[in-house]
Amino acid sequence: MNTAMSWGCAIGLCLGLSLCAPVAEAAKKKAAPATMESRVVRPGSYVWQPERSPDGAVLVVVSLPEQRAHIYRGGKRIGLTTVSTGSEGRDTPAGHFEILQKRVVHHSNLYDDAPMPFMQRLTWDGIALHAGAVPGYPASHGCIRLPRKLAEQLFAITDIGTRVIVADEHEYAEVTYPGDAAPVDALTGAYIFPDAPPPPPPAEPPSQRVTVMGDGRVVRVEGAGATSSPGAVVVPAPTANPTGSGYQPYSAPVTDPAKRVPPPAKP
Repeated sequence: MNTAMSWGCAIGLCLGLSLCAPVAEAAKKKAAPATMESRVVRPGSYVWQPERSPDGAVLVVVSLPEQRAHIYRGGKRIGLTTVSTGSEGRDTPAGHFEILQKRVVHHSNLYDDAPMPFMQRLTWDGIALHAGAVPGYPASHGCIRLPRKLAEQLFAITDIGTRVIVADEHEYAEVTYPGDAAPVDALTGAYIFPDAPPPPPPAEPPSQRVTVMGDGRVVRVEGAGATSSPGAVVVPAPTANPTGSGYQPYSAPVTDPAKRVPPPAKP
């Protein structure tokens, strides 16, 4: 009788342990904190946690393959969002940019006066970060669309000159899938992750001369010619010039000399 009871207890104990193991494993998985990546899956979803790093230089890394933007401050990720970049034939250019201009209310000069709320310009030929539809795939004319609330929050913490890296398999491929730590220094643009390769060399600025005339006009001369040569091009100065100079900071991916000079003001 005692032997039978002992065997019964042993069997019951084994069964109990076997039933408890899956429950314990499930509880462990349930207790694991959700990552930003796991929370930013559906089109238009994002995570914004500025308290993770209240101060420091801001860096934005846009991953074209992921269709996500990673936002860092002080070297720590404070935001992750889905985005919608350029559709086929109107691809968003990859490379290293700086914010050239910011406007809360802006309309496209190229595409039927389309609204571009919380616009942060990356190139003078039409590439910008702004609020817009985020359907879950590349659908823009080349801009980087953000969920509206996230676009507003990002707009509030950036400045003219804030660094933006747009990465794909050709440009900045090593940072296409970044994590919680910033892979690029926000001030210098240099890689800072372990065993990092040297960063891509900056593109050579085009050969050109830009002169700001006394009446506010911008005169551009291709090559080394004088301002009075037949090659001179006169471009009206824009109504709003964020740096106060006749031309804007050079963006590495841009090779067309005309893109360094602001476009004429919209009539």
